[in-house]
Amino acid sequence: MRKPEVIAVCGGQWGDEGKGKIIDYLAQEADVVIRAQGGDNAGHTVVNPFGKFGLHLIPAGIFNPFTENIIGAGVALNPKSLMEEMENLSQHGVPLDNLKISPKAHLVFDYHEELDKLQEQLKGNGKIGTTGRGIGPCYMDKAERVGLRAELLTGDPYILLDEMSKALKSKRDALVGRNLAAAVDSYLESEYGGGPGFISNEDIGRMVVVSADLIPDSFHAEYYEELILNAHRLLAPIITDTDEIVHQRLNKNSRILIEGAHGTLLDLDHGTYPMVTSSSPTVAGLLLGSGIPPKYLTRSIGVFKAYQTRVGAGGMPTELKDAQGELIRQKGHEFGTTTGRPRRVGYFDTLAWEYAMKMNGFSEIALTRLDILSGVGDLKICYEYEHKGEILESFPTDSRILGECSARYLENDKKEGWDEDISGVRRFEDLPLNAQNYIGSTIAKPKFVGVGEKREDLIIIK
Repeated sequence: MRKPEVIAVCGGQWGDEGKGKIIDYLAQEADVVIRAQGGDNAGHTVVNPFGKFGLHLIPAGIFNPFTENIIGAGVALNPKSLMEEMENLSQHGVPLDNLKISPKAHLVFDYHEELDKLQEQLKGNGKIGTTGRGIGPCYMDKAERVGLRAELLTGDPYILLDEMSKALKSKRDALVGRNLAAAVDSYLESEYGGGPGFISNEDIGRMVVVSADLIPDSFHAEYYEELILNAHRLLAPIITDTDEIVHQRLNKNSRILIEGAHGTLLDLDHGTYPMVTSSSPTVAGLLLGSGIPPKYLTRSIGVFKAYQTRVGAGGMPTELKDAQGELIRQKGHEFGTTTGRPRRVGYFDTLAWEYAMKMNGFSEIALTRLDILSGVGDLKICYEYEHKGEILESFPTDSRILGECSARYLENDKKEGWDEDISGVRRFEDLPLNAQNYIGSTIAKPKFVGVGEKREDLIIIK
């Protein structure tokens, strides 16, 4: 008798590992695919018979008309982005009848994006390099218990607007206070050289008015009326009790895929803090965001690139800042799916791999984008770091320490490259010998090896 199967697909690096390709492949035989965490700050590139798509919120199982696709409770959901994504898929003939949204998902609006950008500005040289999509401020509202959940889109839209108005008042007050403080500082600087001085009540009143006028329109609820009415019309019909759907499927012994965004090294608790995302993209976080009890997990697939990339600030000891790094970036089109920013490129890092394995307990490994390394020359693999004269053989998650580490390469860390086009290879033994040796040097034998961007460009190792 078939038992329920729950498969978590999780990034093992700093995101952008090719999770969308693996999910798209596995979704052909899945009953349910759940996007468990993150928001439209993440992107999955999928290439299949429908075309090439950059998905940001909709699960990569959407291309299978027999698969239910759920945006889970752990997701930070921007309704404007979601509706745009739905429209794009519809225009390409992708059916959306199988898309559902958890009522527990928290909503992201323009004011979250404004706060995100402001917080980055205030960090100065300590910027994290966020996408500016408002995901962090949304999760902050969630933790502060003032967030707005998708369930509010199902009732009277003006109730949501009223709740938003209450939430925005405190944010406006804080921004007015900040603007007023800046105005006072500027006045004291111009009149008294920055020292103590006298400001009349009349001048203070004028500064308060100006400070209030500087608040963007996006911090007023009426700004969102049209958006919320449209979201109520388009999204309310697909907001449903997804917990019930999932547990019915578990009782029917179905196959469920949980789709992660970002990667393990960006996990809020276990990543390279503070240069991390605002959610938990580990296997444990995926289970939490999907509402599936851990006892049902049957497989966990860690997805790793055959090299390494990172977007934003933070240490990456194997980073390449030379012509080879640029060649890999251009060959791999290593530019953010969400932001278009160039990704930093580096050699494969086994210390980071071992740490991700320890944090997740992956039962299987997918190694993607091996084809990008064809024709880029000889390669290196990092097995240890050097930090202030000390050799490290384990991965430090303190971002400050990681930023001070350099990759330490020995002579046998150098691997000979290969020039052959491997996109048509479907058996491991048909890969060039140097490619086989490279895979064996990076990680334990993988279950999947990606050799191209299309769904079928995949080697399955028995």
